[in-house]
Amino acid sequence: MAKSFAVFLVLFLILRSQTVNTKTLEAFLKDLETYERSIKSNEEELNKLAIELNAGMESMDCTETDKAMDSRLLEMKNQLANSEYRWMNHILEIENKHKQQMATYKTVLDNKNVAIETFTKGLIDLKSKLQSQLSINADQLNKIQVKNNEIYQLKKQLDEMNALKRQSTINRQQLSDCQNKIFAIDKLKEQVPKVESQLKSSTPKALASSCSSANGIQLIQVEGAKAFHVLCKQSINGSSWIVIQKRNHLGVSFERNWNEYKTGFGRYQSEFFFGLEKIFFITFTKQYELYIELTDYDNYMFYAYYDFFRVGSNVDGYRLYLGNYRGNATDGMASSRNQKFTTTRNLCVIKPSGGWWFPPYSCNETNLNRGTSPVWSVNGSLRNMKAVSMMIRPKQSRH
Repeated sequence: MAKSFAVFLVLFLILRSQTVNTKTLEAFLKDLETYERSIKSNEEELNKLAIELNAGMESMDCTETDKAMDSRLLEMKNQLANSEYRWMNHILEIENKHKQQMATYKTVLDNKNVAIETFTKGLIDLKSKLQSQLSINADQLNKIQVKNNEIYQLKKQLDEMNALKRQSTINRQQLSDCQNKIFAIDKLKEQVPKVESQLKSSTPKALASSCSSANGIQLIQVEGAKAFHVLCKQSINGSSWIVIQKRNHLGVSFERNWNEYKTGFGRYQSEFFFGLEKIFFITFTKQYELYIELTDYDNYMFYAYYDFFRVGSNVDGYRLYLGNYRGNATDGMASSRNQKFTTTRNLCVIKPSGGWWFPPYSCNETNLNRGTSPVWSVNGSLRNMKAVSMMIRPKQSRH
């Protein structure tokens, strides 16, 4: 009964206080366990007493037994009442302590609540201030951005102004240079007439590229070659002819090798061959025509005219290119058209002497460079010639 009352009292205090400190509850439970152990000890002692009573009833009479039992029960009731009194006092002490702690907790909690309210209010105020400051900062950032843009534009304008300033300096320098150059040019212009006069008096006339109208030896210069002398001659067919080969039976041998025919040999005053390389350079620059004068041993004179004449380069073997024939000597060079110049004729049994534009399979053709006497082909037969002149000039326009 006492145990149930104690448990009920504990539950009542718990429900009444609603909140109990954990450490206080643990201490109270420990006291409760101590009380339960005390009650259990008393119950065990009562049980022992009951057993002793039952065992002594046989040897005692009823009167003595009742007296002893009553005395023992009275003693136990007193002990139990004392225990309950002590326990109730203890419980009341615990309750008082609990009330004091609850009051302390309430005071602390109230202080905490006040502090929380103060903190919350401060937090709200701080939040408001922060929002206001953020708004101010955002406005300031916008203003800073505007200022930055203005600074950028000003810097850009400053750079442009500096560039214009530099360009202006350059322009002034260039203008000064131009003025100096104009001044120098004016000075040079003043000297031009004097220099022209000096040049006219000191500069030789430009060399002609062909013969003039005069007879005799003349210095000419054609494109791609150095200046060289030529023999110029007038004939019954006009003037300005360059003599490229001349024979007059003065005994000059034309049995020469390839290099001699390439560079030329002989003398303009007697007999000579002008040279294939120089003939190539002359006929390469423009269109030329060929005129050949022939005199046989009976002093009959013949001529052969070709309206186009050109000699190819060394690489091409100084190939002969001829145009249309006109004259009274027959077309004695017909078989030489498009032939390369050569100084050897290995296919002929009797090898002709001298170099010429020989056809490949004929050994009985014109050869005006034959060793001692030139020959001209007349209708398949060869006629010896006493004198020969081969002449070229730029092709004349015909009206």
